[in-house]
Amino acid sequence: MNSARGGIAAPYRRLLGALLYAALVVIAATLAATRQPWLGLHLGYAAGSKAAQVQVAEGPAAALPRGMMLTALAAPGAAPVELREADLTPEPDGSFGRYAEFHEFLQRQDRLAGLMHEPELRLIDADGQAHRLRPGDHRPLRSLPFEFWLQIMVGLLAWLIATGVWAFRPGEASARYLLLSAWGVLTFAPAAAVYSTRELALPMPLFRLLSELNCLGAFVFCSALIALLWYYPRRLGRSPLGPVLVMGYVAWVIAQAAGAFETIPVGRHAPIMLGFLSTFILAGAQWRNTRSDPVARASLLWFLLSWLLGSGAFVMLTVVPQMFGVDTANLQAYAFLLFLLIYVGIALGILRFRLFDLGDWWFRIWTLFLAGALVIAADLLLVLWFGFEPTLAASLTLAVIGWAYFPARQWLLERLVQRPRPDVEALLGRLLDTAEPDPRELWRRSLSELFRPLQMETVEPGRGGHQIGDDGVSLRVDPGPGHPAFRLRYPASGRRLFSRQDLALVELLQRLIEKLLLRDRLVGEGAEIERQRIAQDLHDDACAKLLTVACQTREPTTEGRLREVLEDVRVVVHCLSGGAQRLQDLVPQWRSEAADRCEAAGVVLDWRSPDSLPECWLSPVLTANAARMLREALSNALRHARPARIAVRLQIAEGPLSFTVEHTGQLPESVGQRPGMGLRNLQRRASEVGGEFSLQQQGALIRAQWQLPLPQSLTSTGA
Repeated sequence: MNSARGGIAAPYRRLLGALLYAALVVIAATLAATRQPWLGLHLGYAAGSKAAQVQVAEGPAAALPRGMMLTALAAPGAAPVELREADLTPEPDGSFGRYAEFHEFLQRQDRLAGLMHEPELRLIDADGQAHRLRPGDHRPLRSLPFEFWLQIMVGLLAWLIATGVWAFRPGEASARYLLLSAWGVLTFAPAAAVYSTRELALPMPLFRLLSELNCLGAFVFCSALIALLWYYPRRLGRSPLGPVLVMGYVAWVIAQAAGAFETIPVGRHAPIMLGFLSTFILAGAQWRNTRSDPVARASLLWFLLSWLLGSGAFVMLTVVPQMFGVDTANLQAYAFLLFLLIYVGIALGILRFRLFDLGDWWFRIWTLFLAGALVIAADLLLVLWFGFEPTLAASLTLAVIGWAYFPARQWLLERLVQRPRPDVEALLGRLLDTAEPDPRELWRRSLSELFRPLQMETVEPGRGGHQIGDDGVSLRVDPGPGHPAFRLRYPASGRRLFSRQDLALVELLQRLIEKLLLRDRLVGEGAEIERQRIAQDLHDDACAKLLTVACQTREPTTEGRLREVLEDVRVVVHCLSGGAQRLQDLVPQWRSEAADRCEAAGVVLDWRSPDSLPECWLSPVLTANAARMLREALSNALRHARPARIAVRLQIAEGPLSFTVEHTGQLPESVGQRPGMGLRNLQRRASEVGGEFSLQQQGALIRAQWQLPLPQSLTSTGA
């Protein structure tokens, strides 16, 4: 019991630790943004006037008119600093091409930040007039723009999603590298949030630290996801590519920070671009490596879709234009949303395709865990930000959670985690209407329709009992003696695991199939009894009376017809009785009947059959069709062609029982016209037993041929 509790608690401890770390990062980023002097200004640079335009003025700058053009900042006892367009850039990486320009930018930022820390600041407008302003000691939390919280949210969500995978699979390399990639996002996104949404300037040490953290996070993110493709869904080799790759990218960050490169595209953009392109090579290798594993292939497809859609769009919108000198700094905050496509796609893949071998329980546990954190966060937000009383804040939090969060969570669960339910009612109807006599095929079709597994194989039956194995990946179906046993893997086309509900379905299916087989057996036994009764009545009554009439008549033609009818009735009786007959006994009967009919018609019979026939038994249906087809072919020849000689050939070659009837004369129907009743009967009887019939005429020679297949077990000996 203790070990079980420890196993359950371990993921929660990891989730709690990850949440605390994320909270520390968010707090640090928020403090770094708010511990700066506050001017109350939002500036936009007007290139034509070479001045910064006041777009928003509040707080300390509330007296300034909107639209005023500012050209410089000054302070008592300090030289004025001219405002440049580059001073307002949100992302220096996208605005400068050389590190020398970046270092000059940092120096100007330091000078502007020094002025902002003065007790009194003078803003010089385009007319040369100075406007006094007393900066606030701290930037209010409410003054942080939407772009700040957007970038924080991107880093936080990426970290929480990756932590949810790692918390349940800490020993797997793929989960560790996914977590490392999310650490990169949680590093570069908050760092960029601070300096990209600054009011005007930050001190150079802080700006330099944030910029290098942004670069480090981006490089770790890129290298970790490249390494992830080396390990997931299958490891491509034994070499430790992951650690080498990550350490190489970190070394590159240190080198560019130390001034090893002259241009920013080489120092910061090129490694990311090369890393992105290398993922296509690894993706191709993984595609080939998973060709025999449909589940791994589905996981790979979804992962690649998430990765290429998110990172590819970001690279195309921001990195590539920057490499060619196009400033995309203003797009950065919103472009960060593309990273969410990667991690949200992975989360959806976990629910739909069991990425990283996680099931729908991952989403349930994670949402339950976040529910508690959401209650605490909402309560603190209402108290600290809006100044609500603690009691009122707690009440509002519970109301929001109860009326908004839980319904939204249930809505998501129903759509994202809803399992494809088998249509048991439809399956039940088909089983009740089935006429499948083979229990093995009945089980196979039912299990395939009920669970839609990717793999299903026949196994040796055991002592009976159904079992779930491989942590829900496989299900052994073993109904017991008299039934086949199967092993099913990856239910619902690999989108979920087997559960106890599936065991209950299999047990219900077993009871149903047993009752169906019992029903079929009882129906068959009743039908067999009825057939035997009808056969007995025909034999004792109809056959006896026909034989009596045939013996009493003195008309040869009538006697012959009666004996033909008597033979037909005997064949029917034999079919109904269900007994098979030996081929060695049937051939002499067929020859004798054919000889009698030809002799009565004054026709010479040329009969040829193997001297030695195989030891085989013909079923009643095959016996009846063979005899009736020979009789019909002879009747057609005697009635329509009136030949002087009829040749009959009987052969057994590689299984089929082959008949050939040849004679001279005319066909009963012209070739190309609709066949008559006799020919249609011959074709129908041949098709009933899976055989073939043909009628050909070569000059005056007419040849009727047909082949009747014999069961493989009935042709074990040959002549």
